[in-house]
Amino acid sequence: MKIKQSIYIILCISIVLLLGACQKTPDSVKEKAQKQQKAEDVQETEIKYVSIDHILDNQAEVFKKAYQNLTFQKTVHLEQPDSVSVLSMTIANPFTDKDKFADLCSVFFDTDAVRKEIVRMENLPEFPCEGIMAYNYSSGEDQNRATVSDSGFLACHKKNAQAFHDNLESICHVDWNENMDVVYDIGGEKVSIKESVDYVNNWCNTNWCALEPEYTYQVKTVYVCKAQDKGYYYCFDVCKFYQGMPFDDIDFYIDGDNIYIRNSLDVVMERKNELSFFRNNNNSYDIVKDTKHNDKLIGLEQAVLIVQEKMSGGQKFEIADVDLKYMIRSDMTEEEVIEKHTSYVAPGSPVTARPVWSFIIDYQAGADEEMNEPWPRKFINVDMITGEVLYRDSIE
Repeated sequence: MKIKQSIYIILCISIVLLLGACQKTPDSVKEKAQKQQKAEDVQETEIKYVSIDHILDNQAEVFKKAYQNLTFQKTVHLEQPDSVSVLSMTIANPFTDKDKFADLCSVFFDTDAVRKEIVRMENLPEFPCEGIMAYNYSSGEDQNRATVSDSGFLACHKKNAQAFHDNLESICHVDWNENMDVVYDIGGEKVSIKESVDYVNNWCNTNWCALEPEYTYQVKTVYVCKAQDKGYYYCFDVCKFYQGMPFDDIDFYIDGDNIYIRNSLDVVMERKNELSFFRNNNNSYDIVKDTKHNDKLIGLEQAVLIVQEKMSGGQKFEIADVDLKYMIRSDMTEEEVIEKHTSYVAPGSPVTARPVWSFIIDYQAGADEEMNEPWPRKFINVDMITGEVLYRDSIE
């Protein structure tokens, strides 16, 4: 019964997190039209394509140029991807087996004794969706626990592990090389941001990669949080990179008929060189088809012009960063999910990952908005192949 209760709690938490991320986007672009600039003054953009070797051309000139509705902060940081594709994928079915799950748990909990405590959980009355759960580990008195679903959600918790980014003190943007030498007291020892990032990167690329070997892993953001007793602990936003380009790490939402899903890792460190919490968010994916587009892509300069045109008539945008990333969208609409009596995150469900230019805007949430993210962001995404624009106006 204790095992069932712990699994139930973990699954409920994951569902709440997932539903919290899937929220509808308001029609704010239209509502805010004509506030700060005239749309007729913006020249219509004719799409011009370049090869992957030239997508970052003329960066300095692009960011210094004056635009009617855009300015760029000095924090903008761009990395050249190795390749750009459209990825046809399915949600894992199943994600892993008992032995691989046991291998990861043995490393995380630093004991091989976990193997005899791992059980298969299926056809339980608490979980009417057959196949949604795969394996569970619970140490009983130690209160260490771990679970993995057939669709790829995985979480490992050590006893009394801190919740992710509670009591947030500050944010360090690793991809901006920001404050990497700053030191905090972590579990009674002095640990710099850089030391902790190096450890997490190595841990993920050594241990987690056994379960998702198609990716490499890199910490993007560190959240410094105040511990309940004394000192601090670190939370890490770890991006998954496919051939040099990361997947979206922002909690997404439902936009009309489209359902978007992030693909990243959450990690917590409360003691030096030791993890207390690890989570693979939502799902894992099997790549069914990799369609390369390295010879015909929208480059940075073209993407900026598209944003200027498509977002004209709205407010001014101060861009904190520009990311090249894969955005995952379910191939099923809300209506299809309801008709088929299934879930868009069910094992085997089809999704597509498309490459986008993502123009990131720092966002200060209003008093009436619920804060689900430690670093809320607005963004304007431009599809690197079609030029389609997707705007996220708020955290709602």
